[in-house]
Amino acid sequence: MPRLFPTVAVALALAANPAIAGGIERALPPFGLLFEPGNHLQFDIARISPRVTGQQVPWPAETGDVLGNFSTGALALKVALGARADLAVVLNKPVGIDLAYPASGYMISGSQAAI
Repeated sequence: MPRLFPTVAVALALAANPAIAGGIERALPPFGLLFEPGNHLQFDIARISPRVTGQQVPWPAETGDVLGNFSTGALALKVALGARADLAVVLNKPVGIDLAYPASGYMISGSQAAI
């Protein structure tokens, strides 16, 4: 019994994985503005060009590039309400995906998804 507890504890620690949202995060909210003094207005814009490819197993077939380029942006406003309180409003689109498998010999070629 004394050896079982450390073994179980190590196994649980190694099995703990962070929860993710399927890799659909496009941008993180601009939390940094919460630490700016006084009132603060922030605008962010980015153009992303990901390259995501894969290969079918056991029959070799390439997926090709399945994600297209996209733009993302955020508008954030923080207003100091007093010495100890602030109010922040953030407008953004932090998640999304536009996925398309090209027509090829891949198992799910021609499939598309949009979130």
